[in-house]
Amino acid sequence: MVAFDQSTRMADALRNAGKPHEFVTLSEEDHWLSKAATRKQMLEEAMRFVQKHNPAD
Repeated sequence: MVAFDQSTRMADALRNAGKPHEFVTLSEEDHWLSKAATRKQMLEEAMRFVQKHNPAD
């Protein structure tokens, strides 16, 4: 499991380095994305990020 403070420190480091990132909190979810709704949310957020920062065209 990744501790929440490790995630926030990583987000801070990316921001300080000027790297594109988005910090998304998945409410009441575990590290394995056991709930279908938050698993779907994670996939949608990841796809949106990739399409924005690394488009196919």
